[in-house]
Amino acid sequence: MVLRSIVVVALVTLVMPALTDLQPDASAVEWSPVVALPIFVRQHLAAVVLFGHRTGEAIDPDELGMLKSLCIGASAALDHLEAEARRREVEELQRALSTYKLADSIEHA
Repeated sequence: MVLRSIVVVALVTLVMPALTDLQPDASAVEWSPVVALPIFVRQHLAAVVLFGHRTGEAIDPDELGMLKSLCIGASAALDHLEAEARRREVEELQRALSTYKLADSIEHA
């Protein structure tokens, strides 16, 4: 099964500003959404993707299953990106703290 005729009609982001860079196909505005699927990151709703069919048909159960799998994969990828961003932030804060501790120990020596 191939999802060639299904388009992202809209992407509604809720908690992840980085997702605003992702824009749906501009031509997709011509189609009405047929199904809305959530994208969760760490058990919080991060976005809702609205899918439509280029042919105007209903999305069949096989296509819906594939779309759900895509959204689950997107959730995992976004979770990974968020975790990486938090790791980098922690590393920066640890470096800043160690610099502060070093300066403090020199001052009190």
